[in-house]
Amino acid sequence: MSDLHLVRLVLDRRALARVAARHRHSQRLDAGYFLHAGLAQLFATSEAPAEVPLHTFAHDDLRADSVQDPTAVFLLAYADHDAQALRRAMNTAQDVLRECQSRPMPAFEAGQRLGFRTRVCPITRTRTPGDRPLGIDARGKTKCREIDAFVHATLSVSKETRVDREEVYTAWLRAQLTREGACTLDAVRLTAFQREGMHRRGSPRIERPNAVMEGALTVTDPAAFTALLARGIGRHRAFGFGMLLLGPPPSH
Repeated sequence: MSDLHLVRLVLDRRALARVAARHRHSQRLDAGYFLHAGLAQLFATSEAPAEVPLHTFAHDDLRADSVQDPTAVFLLAYADHDAQALRRAMNTAQDVLRECQSRPMPAFEAGQRLGFRTRVCPITRTRTPGDRPLGIDARGKTKCREIDAFVHATLSVSKETRVDREEVYTAWLRAQLTREGACTLDAVRLTAFQREGMHRRGSPRIERPNAVMEGALTVTDPAAFTALLARGIGRHRAFGFGMLLLGPPPSH
C-alpha cells in the first residue's frame, strides 16, 4: 500500500449554496469555484486560514446514486490522510458534509497497465499577444497568458491546414504524463469537450477548455506515478481539473 488515499465525499448541495451566498458568489461561480469555495469552508477553522488537505478532486459522476440524488454532490479526491483524519480536520458546523469514506491506494509496479479517465484543462502558456495586452510582473517581465492548446496549435500553421483537436490534446496529455518518467500513454480518446466559463477571485471571467479523456497507460516508475496522482495533471487542479481516475485497462 502507498501513503496516498482515495477519498469519497458526499456534500450537501444546499449547504454549498448557502456558503456561496454568504460570500456573495452565488450568481458568478462556475462549478469548479463553487466546489473549491465549499471545500475551503468545510476545512476552515477560527485558528488558521482554510487549507484543503486534498490533492485533487473530481465529480464522482459515473455511479448511479450520483445521478439519482440531486440534493447531493459526490466527489472523489486523493489525500495523504484517511477519512477519519480528514473528518477531524473538518468544520462540521457548516453542514456541508454528509459522508466521508476512504481507502488506501495500492502500491504500483513497473510495467503495470491501467485504464484511466481524467477531466483536464489543456492549455498552453504563451507570451503571444491576444485580445488584451499582456501584463508586466513584479520583475518587469512580460507575463504569460493561458491559451487553449488546440488554438495555440492553429497559430503556427496556415488557415488551410486542418488541426485535429483530439490529436493536439493527446500530445498535450502525453507530455504531462511522461514528463517525470512516471508512465507511458498507450491509448487515449477524447470523450467530451466544451468551453467553460470560469471565475477566479480578483480576475475577470475567463473561458477555458474542459476536456474528458479516457484511455490506457503503463506505469514505468511507481514512485513517480504515485506522485503524479497526488499532483494531478495540468492547470486549475484546485477547481476540479486534473485528477487521474484509475481502473482496469480497456479490453481493446
